Amino acid sequence: MRIMQLGLVFLFYFSMIQASTTDRMHAVISFITGTDFHRAYFAAEYADTETQDMVREIMHLMGFDPAQVIHVLYLNEQGFSYFGVENAVAGTNTIFIDQEWFAQLSYAERQFILAHELAHIYYHHTKKMSCVVAGALSWLTYKMVRCMQNKEPLSYYLATTAAISVLLPVCSRFVERSADILSAKTLGSYEGARIFFDRIISEEIVEDSPWYKRWHTAIMRTHPCPRERLATLEALGLI
Repeated sequence: MRIMQLGLVFLFYFSMIQASTTDRMHAVISFITGTDFHRAYFAAEYADTETQDMVREIMHLMGFDPAQVIHVLYLNEQGFSYFGVENAVAGTNTIFIDQEWFAQLSYAERQFILAHELAHIYYHHTKKMSCVVAGALSWLTYKMVRCMQNKEPLSYYLATTAAISVLLPVCSRFVERSADILSAKTLGSYEGARIFFDRIISEEIVEDSPWYKRWHTAIMRTHPCPRERLATLEALGLI
């Protein structure tokens, strides 16, 4: 009975998370509202031709199905507010990019960023992390209910909360490392990764930099630090 209840809670959370990330749900919303949901909600416009061509080239090198279509979109103000930092973010078949930030990067950096986001899509990281988060929330909900029913002490719920708060970032950082490694292997040139991470490391020196403060707060909770990411690639002989 408990397993069934836990399974139902998991399905609820997983459905809610997937509904907010999958392109199928976006397509349904687009059909109902008569709008292009990707553009109407998060993005101002599709990326330029050069960026789209770069994505198709990297997809070919990475081994994507030739029939698969990846949407590459520039964030609008609402999208930027949602993600909260100059960045590129991958969904199931979509990459969102902050246009102004992306334009300031070198060609090699843009290649690395796009390859990194495509690696997330190639590995189905969005769905896998949805499962992890849904599982964590389900177990937390179960412990909370048990605590409210006085079947378990409050300490059990607090311990579960503490464990999840540690394990979720660990899973997320593992995902980011795997995307770094696949992107570096795919490109065969690791210049972009080094330049990009060196840029972030140089920003750490300027602690008053607004960009660094935003990036550090939003990204470091879920990503390895830049020096660690460089060290991982170096240890594997990828740089």
